[in-house]
Amino acid sequence: MKKEIFKSQTIGRYELLSLVAKGGMGEVWLAYDPICDRKCALKRIRQDIKSKAAFEERFLKEAKITASLTHPGIITIYTIAREGESLYYTMPFVEGKNFKEMLKEGKESIPSLLPIFCSICQTVAYAHSNGIIHRDLKPENILVGKFGEVIILDWGLAIHQTHEEEELPLLPENASSGLTEPGKVMGTLAFLAPERICGKASNPQTDIYALGVMLYQILTLRFPFRRISIKEFKKKWKKEVVPDPEEVAPYRDVPPHLSMIVKKCLAKDPRERYAKADELVYDLLAHIEGRGEWYGIAILNLNNKQDWEFQENVLIAKHIAIARSLEGAEWVSMMLSKGSFAKTLKIECEVTIHEFGAGIGLMLGIPESAERDEPIEGYCLWLGSEPGGSYLFKKTAAVMCLPAISLKKGIKYEITLEKRDHNIHCSIDGIHQFSYISHLPLLGTHVGILSRDADFSLSPMRIFVGSDTLEVNCLAIPDAFLASKDYARALAEYRRIGYSFPGHAEGREALFRAGVTLLEQGKMASTHEDKGVYFSLALEEFSRLQGTPGAPLEYLGKSLVYAALGDQVDEIKCLELGLRRYFQHPLIAPIKEQVIYRLHQSAIKDRPSAYRLTLTVLNHLADVANTSEFHRLFDHLVQHWEKLPFFEEGEEKNTAIILSFWLAELPLLLELYGSLDPTNPKHAPLIGNILTALFELGAKKQTLTLLKQLENEKHSEDLQERLIWFRPLVVSQEKNLIEGIKTFFALNPLDIGIKEFRTIRFLLEIALFSDSEELIASFIKNLSRFSLSDEQAISCDTYLIWSFLIEEKWKEAGEIFSKYSLESLNHETNSLHSLFGCWLAAVEGNDIAMIHFAGVTETPFPRSWALLSFELTNQLVGPPSWEDQSFLFERRQLDRYLAIYYHCTENPEKETLYREKENLEYVRD
Repeated sequence: MKKEIFKSQTIGRYELLSLVAKGGMGEVWLAYDPICDRKCALKRIRQDIKSKAAFEERFLKEAKITASLTHPGIITIYTIAREGESLYYTMPFVEGKNFKEMLKEGKESIPSLLPIFCSICQTVAYAHSNGIIHRDLKPENILVGKFGEVIILDWGLAIHQTHEEEELPLLPENASSGLTEPGKVMGTLAFLAPERICGKASNPQTDIYALGVMLYQILTLRFPFRRISIKEFKKKWKKEVVPDPEEVAPYRDVPPHLSMIVKKCLAKDPRERYAKADELVYDLLAHIEGRGEWYGIAILNLNNKQDWEFQENVLIAKHIAIARSLEGAEWVSMMLSKGSFAKTLKIECEVTIHEFGAGIGLMLGIPESAERDEPIEGYCLWLGSEPGGSYLFKKTAAVMCLPAISLKKGIKYEITLEKRDHNIHCSIDGIHQFSYISHLPLLGTHVGILSRDADFSLSPMRIFVGSDTLEVNCLAIPDAFLASKDYARALAEYRRIGYSFPGHAEGREALFRAGVTLLEQGKMASTHEDKGVYFSLALEEFSRLQGTPGAPLEYLGKSLVYAALGDQVDEIKCLELGLRRYFQHPLIAPIKEQVIYRLHQSAIKDRPSAYRLTLTVLNHLADVANTSEFHRLFDHLVQHWEKLPFFEEGEEKNTAIILSFWLAELPLLLELYGSLDPTNPKHAPLIGNILTALFELGAKKQTLTLLKQLENEKHSEDLQERLIWFRPLVVSQEKNLIEGIKTFFALNPLDIGIKEFRTIRFLLEIALFSDSEELIASFIKNLSRFSLSDEQAISCDTYLIWSFLIEEKWKEAGEIFSKYSLESLNHETNSLHSLFGCWLAAVEGNDIAMIHFAGVTETPFPRSWALLSFELTNQLVGPPSWEDQSFLFERRQLDRYLAIYYHCTENPEKETLYREKENLEYVRD
């Protein structure tokens, strides 16, 4: 209504300028606030109402509920006050139109009105999330602002869900269809849900029904029903049928999808309506954004064997490549659908985890049987019971950690999982939880279920396929060619799109997928030469991304090519280069995801790659390093790697140092060294470990250079305590071993700890493998005045026995062995195990020795001192090849033991061969 001008009035500090609107209970004024120097809206109970007491409670409740909600679609309350007998509140003054007026004019099209309606629904969803039911939703309570604001007004009938709704008598049978007075059923008849006329309480579904009436008006500019009075409504509500909007208003061009939405909102049975306003918003946005429609095509029942291709128990040995046993493995039950479904797919089901249940996995994107390389393929959303959280797995590798998603036991959850445009979206109880965006095609078409136990309930899985979206992605056509293995046409289309849209996301994706196409073509090639050609072309194709907004994808693509070539070192270098160069780039996420995926995949079958990728995570991905899934993998790795006696414990970087040592990565060790501060006492053990690692790997010149630099630089006392024990090594290298040993004893150690003993070990090694074994006995004899730990004593015995075997002093070696029980010597956990076998070969004969060697327990990665037994009994054969899965330090140790074994069995040719091989297992600086 037009503003009515009155003689100036005041209420409290506010000057009333003009009357803006008048309703059955209240009136709204344009007012001036002199303190804030602004105009505002002031609402008060109408002055012409004689008995205001009956309205004050409702008026005050409206103000307080509105004030408690903070949302762009709900007006802000400035103040609530009383002036004499007048109760009022103030709020911003918003100029605009009443939504009812807009609908009445009928000038607006459905597409122009839908965003307004979607905003209304989002506001209602917010109110519901705070437990507030509006109870009087209708167009006249919606204000559409001059600048696009959409505001829901009149919260006077609103109620909190947790409050018991007052028992109200029904309207008199001759009552009109307008707003009820206090003491009657709350709401407006045209927007009233049928269950309300039967005396049932308001809930979110009654608001959703009112929203449905509003949407029907938007679609047809008419009401769905003609309700004259309560009396008539009570008689006819069971017979009410929602007229099809498309037929009622053919000139409005009503989309069928919106007809389905409005009918769902207006269902007589509240259980058939949307459970939450969020679900309504989701479907509206799907239409507005052109996501297309879903059509149900199958229902998969857990108990119906005909629905499933197979049901099998599968062993998942997640970390078998980095563990010495299967203790981290677990059996899971997997069911795979018999039917295959389109690439645009939605799964709906209800899940309840019971008392002893761990969770349940929903699988999708599983390829056909001929294309499956591993027992578990595709993607699996593992919905864990509290407090474990959930994960999205690619094969058996976690690509997303979802700690916030945890199913409480005994509660039913509605799960929706979508696969669309190579992306995966998940909603629980109508609320979106996460989206996973893949830069690689998701081509599998089967779905499945994965479980660790049977303590859960799962409703039949409803499978939907999606129609084409209203706006077809330009990549859809080449994607279809790629899926059907029509590589030539896919490549041509990807290149055309890439060159046509160089500044667009589609163009960037097209360039990347062109490289993927050549990569896939290479994998399918029948000859080694053809594979090489296509892989080279793929590398060139990915190089085209250099210098573009999609630059990080160049390194992702190239890593995929090197992985296909079996060159894991260059694969991981590409990923690490991508992380180093583009860590702050918006497209770094795919590289991070690939690192995580390859880490977990490598932990199953590729130990060196698992170590390299663990090092990459520790150095570049702190957020990933803090996840529980990484901690589990990392704990397995540390638990099962061989404990090296020459490394001290230290800060978190110590793990990176040890990993770099195992990988024999000299550049990484030097990079870590450069990141440390010699004056920081906490860094002293780390610097000592790096110097030790460099010397042990064979970079002796580099070690000596760093030691001299440190002596001339300012450094902490803690570091000085370590540097002095490197002096004997410096002397042994610059002068000779005898002088080095003299220097050690001249330092007059009080006791023998890690710092002192690693120097002893280095000096003994130099003596043993530089034909100076005669010095070992006297050196160890001079150590007898110190109290050595059991581990140190065994280590000294190892070097002494080794020197006796080289000198063929069988009796002396036997005397040392006699200190140990035969049972302990026969067990491979004793570091003397292999040397005892060599001694047996020399003294008792090789047949007796082979019986000893054959007594080892099978394990994929034996400790370095036991490798000889596994090699001689053919337990280091592949696949995968132990040679490919081993580390430089392990190969060197095996060569040493093989050389001494063939010395004891009088085979000088092989002894020489393995001595020469051992000399190759050093990093040369």
